[in-house]
Amino acid sequence: MATPRSVGVKASLALMLLVTITLVAHTVNHHSVTGVIDRNHTKHHPRVRQHGSVETQAQLANVEPPNQDTKEEKNECDSKDMDNFFTAIPYSFVSMATHLDQPIQTEQFLNCCRALSEMFDKLSASAFSPIKSGFNTNIQLINDKYLTDKKRYSTLEAILKEEKGRNYHTSKGSASTELLWLTRSLIFVSELFDNIEDKPTFYAAITAAYEASVKQYHNFLVRSLFSVVGKAAPSKEVALEGFTINKGDTGKPGYTGCLYDSMYTYNDALSDVCSNIEDMFQKEADITIMHRPPS
Repeated sequence: MATPRSVGVKASLALMLLVTITLVAHTVNHHSVTGVIDRNHTKHHPRVRQHGSVETQAQLANVEPPNQDTKEEKNECDSKDMDNFFTAIPYSFVSMATHLDQPIQTEQFLNCCRALSEMFDKLSASAFSPIKSGFNTNIQLINDKYLTDKKRYSTLEAILKEEKGRNYHTSKGSASTELLWLTRSLIFVSELFDNIEDKPTFYAAITAAYEASVKQYHNFLVRSLFSVVGKAAPSKEVALEGFTINKGDTGKPGYTGCLYDSMYTYNDALSDVCSNIEDMFQKEADITIMHRPPS
């Protein structure tokens, strides 16, 4: 049986390794900003699911939903008692995704990223603190650029174009490089949301998300360390509890289903925003943020 001391030592070791991953990955992979353009690049979109409201499933199937069942399902999930991290988040990618026909506003994007970063504390403040730190460092450096001239850098596109014009966009510390890595982190989070329900454990969901996103940009050492520290992740039950507003909410009838519905709605929007930024990098700088196999 593990003693409290041995458990504490293992937890400390895992946290130290996680810090190492964050630092090593960010240092090593600044050399991977540019590269050969993937002409078979496909946008990141979570797969279609059967889970969800009757109305959502009917729309995906291109048929008329049964009105009575749809109303009951909608009323249940719209109740304040069913609120969760994704419905109560102060700045949501869901709002941003409604006007992606226009350049992404820098301030709105950063606000959404800051709000999302609070998720790491809800899942496990100690285990995810290094990841949140790196996430917030990206946000801060982009914000520093924005604050030098809010009008000039009001959009992410304006920042990339300005730095591209000076051939500075691939330099370490440039706002464009920070945006590239922040977007990769967002894609990892999006993949995580897409895997939580189906995978048997939260660790399995994290692993699947890692393999589908940023693993390709890490060397053997970082990949090996990730497999070790990922096991320090909370259980699936604890992770879901982290997305609730009040402790014990997951025990409410229908709550978990509504939580997943909210997660997928949020994730669809997050995915669209990431795809928009990926397209911007390809168009303006011939940089592929995330290489993927042909669909």
